Amino acid sequence: MGHVFRAGCRRRGGEVSSNWARRTMATSLLRTCSSRAVAIAVVLASFHLRAAEPPPRSKELEALYQQAEAAMKSLDMVEARRLWARILHLDPSTMALCQLGVVDTRLGRWDVAAEELSECAARMPPPKNDLERRRWEVRHADLARVLQEVGVLHIFTAPGVVPERVLVDGRKVDRADRVYVLPGLHEIVAMAYDGRIARVGVTVKVAESQSVPIVFQRIESPPARPAGAAGGPLAPTREALAGRAPSGVKP
Repeated sequence: MGHVFRAGCRRRGGEVSSNWARRTMATSLLRTCSSRAVAIAVVLASFHLRAAEPPPRSKELEALYQQAEAAMKSLDMVEARRLWARILHLDPSTMALCQLGVVDTRLGRWDVAAEELSECAARMPPPKNDLERRRWEVRHADLARVLQEVGVLHIFTAPGVVPERVLVDGRKVDRADRVYVLPGLHEIVAMAYDGRIARVGVTVKVAESQSVPIVFQRIESPPARPAGAAGGPLAPTREALAGRAPSGVKP
């Protein structure tokens, strides 16, 4: 009887030990998996944070930013424009374009400022917080102010005809469908790929939007040569050869 009791206890003890070992292993495995999951989540989070951050500026670019801001604070708009134009060349960002438009507005370069601020407003994403909303409102207000000083030309050609180049007052324009100009008389020159040139003069008023059609003249073909006519220069006639030749010239 005692032997049976001791054997049963050993079996139960072994089962208990086995269950405890399995539970211990499961707990350890769960903790290991949880630790690895947390580590992976931290790595991914740090990766996304680095991806969201703008790339670091070079020393030259950072120095130009500081000089441009200092020039604007001291109201040296000529120097500020030179610096912002240099920054935009090195780093074509929306911020640099917007700042260049602000400087041109203060300099009274209304047509250039209108082009820059319109592109600035088109690039700006929808605001996500109060600071971005404030910037968005200020830039659109600047654009609305500038548009009261200029006119807009919408230059177009016949369907299927694409000009090689369009000049407005001698300045090449990239977007012929929206050209901001100062009030007054302007000359538009369009050049086709086959060498044809069209010139149009327009008068623009303040805050006026005007459509300007460009029509290229057709190239007239040379007159056809009569049938049987020989090519090349005409041969002298017999009467011309029989006439008296000028002095010193042999017929």
